[in-house]
Amino acid sequence: MFSEEEKDKNIVILNTLTNHQHDWDLVVPRNHYLCSESCLANEKSYPKNIKALYAIIYKDGKPVFCTKFQNIRINAENIRKHKRGEFVKFATNLVLNIYELNILVCGNVFKDGLNGFYYDKSVFDSEEANAALLKTIEKITRQECYTCVMLKDVPNGFGFSNDNRNFSFDNDISMNLNIQPEWHSLEDYLKDLSKKYAARAKKILTSASDINIQDFSISDIRKYSKELHCLYKQIVQHQSFVFGTLEENYFEEMKKAFPQIYKVKGMFLDNQLVGFYSTFESDTALEVHYVGIDYTFNTSHNLYFLIHFLTLKEAIENRKAILNMGRTSLEAKAILGCLPKYNNTFIHFLNPLAEKAFHYFKNNLSEPDSWKTRNPLKVAANLAVV
Repeated sequence: MFSEEEKDKNIVILNTLTNHQHDWDLVVPRNHYLCSESCLANEKSYPKNIKALYAIIYKDGKPVFCTKFQNIRINAENIRKHKRGEFVKFATNLVLNIYELNILVCGNVFKDGLNGFYYDKSVFDSEEANAALLKTIEKITRQECYTCVMLKDVPNGFGFSNDNRNFSFDNDISMNLNIQPEWHSLEDYLKDLSKKYAARAKKILTSASDINIQDFSISDIRKYSKELHCLYKQIVQHQSFVFGTLEENYFEEMKKAFPQIYKVKGMFLDNQLVGFYSTFESDTALEVHYVGIDYTFNTSHNLYFLIHFLTLKEAIENRKAILNMGRTSLEAKAILGCLPKYNNTFIHFLNPLAEKAFHYFKNNLSEPDSWKTRNPLKVAANLAVV
């Protein structure tokens, strides 16, 4: 492959893909989640604390390896809820107001299960590709001071070497539900629930029977952009930690980039938009993306749990094998029948203070393990972890 000197010289670091789409698209296939249209859509809708960063590796003047990064600045505004009282909240906010964390993420913190690179397999095997990725990160971190580097959702065989500055997220979990072949409708799923959970599901569906669902076109997304953003922010306010709050144009930009596979569904009550959910569709899976609800109606109409059943219904009717429900609210998704998928996410510290704080944040922001006891389906053995 390359000598060390050649590797560094052939790595080009970019702040935007605006003038580099051609080279990028020579490596990344069209309609792939890392395609230039997707990257540019993200650039237009990132929160103010997140900047795009890219790297292209060339060999003999030809692009052979593309990597997408996010440069994320974390301060007290990113911590929304604390589990250890007001003093801990005060101390955390004090530190983060004084010392802003600067994180380099390989991947996309706003989308589940995606690694941040694509390469020409005729040029690299996996070991060489990992070495090229780490060399790219080394070059970037020489140019700017980062607190830490995160490799998000990488394939097996990728990651940092084992030493005391590197950690893996053992509890980095996505919740997936395997759609059983015998389920042809939501009613079939309900029949497979144990008595307790079947009664709960029917109660939720009855309480939301007057909610009307509308599939939004791009003009609808544009028309309701302010309302969508407001409903999304209500969800954000209930989360312990957020990397950033998406801009109002995010849903429109995603629809432009992926007009066929990205969908936004509006939830109306008496002609008022009270919730929405968005999904990405592949040949085998339906991924639940961002959702939003008006909490004024959540108790009376169970909007959050209704979204779970609506997306499950879509996955079943569209003959998908998997419903990917994402990383948050583990217990709520376990109640649906989801099981954990453990992701390969690694973090490498470049600052001793951040390394010491890591274990505190991990414990303070992690969810309890009560979801592990949930077993809503009569025959749980049929649901293998995917």
